[in-house]
Amino acid sequence: MSTQQLTNLRVTNKMVLPINTNLATINGYSLIDLRERRNIVIPGSGGYTIITVNFASSPYTILPTTGITLYQVDCTSGNVIMNFPTAIGSNAIWGIKKIDSSLNTITLEPFGTQTIDGNSNQTILFQNTQVDVYSNNINLFIK
Repeated sequence: MSTQQLTNLRVTNKMVLPINTNLATINGYSLIDLRERRNIVIPGSGGYTIITVNFASSPYTILPTTGITLYQVDCTSGNVIMNFPTAIGSNAIWGIKKIDSSLNTITLEPFGTQTIDGNSNQTILFQNTQVDVYSNNINLFIK
């Protein structure tokens, strides 16, 4: 790269882009500007936690948290149950993804009598299916 090419690049959080590049804008700000000025979390920038779960750890109890937690669930050896914490007071987002091709399932169990999308539980059947679960401070929902 020439010196001129290097001076026209902006390096931010392991991304190298031409200075005038805007991937997308929100209220007139590029995602890069929002990241730099507003300190928001952009997926892929390390603002989340990834946890692997399998049959041996089932039933798995999801801990109350804030922010984003992604669960990669391997059901190769058997069905996996994921128990959620109470929806009350929660502002977390949990991503649950089935990573194996087996016929075994993931069952998502809300806390106590709370529901998930209006049901007592939800089941994930197929490989590479991911659901993102959030709370409205009363029950859980899939977005």
